[in-house]
Amino acid sequence: MSDLDTSTSASRNDLELGWRYLGNGRPDLAEDYLRRAVAAEPASASAHTLLALCLTGLDKNDEAWEQVREALALDPADRLALAIAGAISKERGHFPEAEKYYLEALGHDPDNVLALHGYASLMHATGHESKASALTARALELDPEDEAAHRLRSYILSDMGEHEASGHHAGEALRLGPDDGHSHVVNGARLIQTGHPFQARDHFRHALRLAPSSGAVEAAFLEADRHCRWIGLPYYFYSLWVEKLPGKQFALWGGIVLLLTLGRRLLPSPVVATIAFAYIGLAVYTWTAPLLIKAWVKLVPPKL
Repeated sequence: MSDLDTSTSASRNDLELGWRYLGNGRPDLAEDYLRRAVAAEPASASAHTLLALCLTGLDKNDEAWEQVREALALDPADRLALAIAGAISKERGHFPEAEKYYLEALGHDPDNVLALHGYASLMHATGHESKASALTARALELDPEDEAAHRLRSYILSDMGEHEASGHHAGEALRLGPDDGHSHVVNGARLIQTGHPFQARDHFRHALRLAPSSGAVEAAFLEADRHCRWIGLPYYFYSLWVEKLPGKQFALWGGIVLLLTLGRRLLPSPVVATIAFAYIGLAVYTWTAPLLIKAWVKLVPPKL
């Protein structure tokens, strides 16, 4: 941010205050200061970049994009602006464009943590898990206390089936940010995938208390709560088990048909009949369980 040196003392003060509020996670308080800085110094790439960063934190991505374009027109090598441009492009679903911006940012500074985070998130979203894992590993080499990198790495490792390592990074994220809803969400997501719905529900509940307006967190909490209902627990564990089969439910159906076909020759008739009726009972339960769970939730709403 070299152009800070040429700013007036008033605009420099606005930039510093805005940056301080951004660092404390308060983009709402930073916005007015940064807008004043941009108005006072329209030729300052740093002012436009910081305002863009602030606006992304307020979900004002269209305005943020305009500020990023101004910043990059003034300074095409602005590493922070390039990383923000990558984040906005990813949010808009423009993945090739996002990758271009992230690579430019990392080309200017291979240790740009924001670009490492963003590029890892992009690779995760597009199914390049190994590359995403390497990027988060690099971010943690630079800063082992990077809460956001621990969270993202936990998601990535979980999707790669490395649940123990995923749990370690989820735990680190929670240690570093016990009052950060995102850290509770990543722990809840990991626990729901590994057969611990009650603990997952507790984390989602805590996250929802920290961010009551988050629709995504509320949906995750409600899903975990459905799994915790006694009528839904068998269906939840059945679903987890079936997901691990090579052909999922088709493997189960095929196995039952094969067992019944061979059983007619090798097993006594009562045993074959028991297997058949047990499978019919399982099929009826799995077909009706979602409706039963939905009805039960209406009768007994979840408690936050």
